[in-house]
Amino acid sequence: LYRPDRGEILLNNKKTDILSPQDSAAMGIGMVHQHFRLSEKHTAYENIIIGYNKLPFIPNKNKLIEDITGIMDKFGLTVDLKSKVFELSISEEQKVEIIKVLINNPKIMIFDEPTAVLSSKETQQLFEVLVLLKKSGYSIVFISHKLDEVMKISDRITILSKGRSVDTFKTSEVTKEILAEKMIGRKILFNINKNPVYHNEDILNIKNATAYNDKGIKVLNNITLNVKKGEIIGIAGVSGNGQIELAEVLFGLRKMVCDSYAIKGQFIIHPTPGKIMRNGVRLIPADRKTMGSAVGLNIPDNLILNRFKHFYFSSKFLLKSKVIKKKAVDSTVKFNIKHTDIKNPVRDLSGGNLQKVIVAREIESNPEILIAVYPTRGLDVGAIENLHKIFIEEQKLGKTIILISEELEEIFNISDRVAVIFKGEILKVWDRNNINENEIALAMGGVVND
Repeated sequence: LYRPDRGEILLNNKKTDILSPQDSAAMGIGMVHQHFRLSEKHTAYENIIIGYNKLPFIPNKNKLIEDITGIMDKFGLTVDLKSKVFELSISEEQKVEIIKVLINNPKIMIFDEPTAVLSSKETQQLFEVLVLLKKSGYSIVFISHKLDEVMKISDRITILSKGRSVDTFKTSEVTKEILAEKMIGRKILFNINKNPVYHNEDILNIKNATAYNDKGIKVLNNITLNVKKGEIIGIAGVSGNGQIELAEVLFGLRKMVCDSYAIKGQFIIHPTPGKIMRNGVRLIPADRKTMGSAVGLNIPDNLILNRFKHFYFSSKFLLKSKVIKKKAVDSTVKFNIKHTDIKNPVRDLSGGNLQKVIVAREIESNPEILIAVYPTRGLDVGAIENLHKIFIEEQKLGKTIILISEELEEIFNISDRVAVIFKGEILKVWDRNNINENEIALAMGGVVND
């Protein structure tokens, strides 16, 4: 995809020029991209064969399906080949991407942030696939910010920082604390000292809410949630148990039926994003590309998407370009957003830096309530630590944060209360001083001990 300006690439100890992805594939190198390269309106089968290097002019469909099924059976990659991509789950889409690579019989496979959009269970299933690939003789490059996963799956670890190779270790001879310090250049606090914050006043209440997903399946089942003013409440759960839909109904993005929905004591009838935002609520969405940003616009434009009409940024019908640019420069410094040119479209940013743009926009909109869905997804350990500190500082200013995450360590670190959602229901809520990790883990599987 890119050409080196200098240096050389050695493949089997021979200097190699790789001029295109086609060259790379022909040399036995395959890549599973972080952002999947699939056609949503085509079937899984069609997406797989379109990248097949040896596809004959007149394909034998039965033979191709037989070959693909053989790959699926060997590596445990079960996918309905007749389903269109938009009908598949995220983990199934990833399986299609892996099969697309495997059908060309590569020797080296590159996985770019493969667990960024997967639940813990799906991640474990992926790791089982990687182990099978390794046993079958494939060499795997596993690119990730998640130190626990790198420590679990790899044999050797190379650390990159600011485009440079810093060091290489045998995994058995290093700790995640050493890796983090090498990556960031300083020690990282994995556990933030935070005193619990208790408030009596409710700022958001929803009672007996029911909602359906895009396929018409019930995903929220009479859910009731009371959020206290000035707290950080963590919502924990295994992926697919209604977390995203809960955020959407709270922000007015998804229709629901409920007994009542109130913000700051005011009942919200037929909630819409406009009504919710006027009540001081902001959302960091789960999908940063299709919902969280306008990828064709630059960083300054994305940072004012939800407040371009504010008198600070506009005067009557004209935007204040200099003010917007200065604010964008300040935000990129505060949130450490790395970019080549602030005027470039945000599609050019890495996933982590695009996430920082979205987080910066929503926090700097000065919300009273921030709904944060997987806010640290794609961020490195230094950026995660910084964001957690920002959340705590916002809380000190009286802000309320609803933190939806599948990372239990993150939830335990900064939450004042932890609620577990399972099959669209809040099963139980724990205060910070009586959080029991085993109980919460069981509750995420649907088991609650009274």
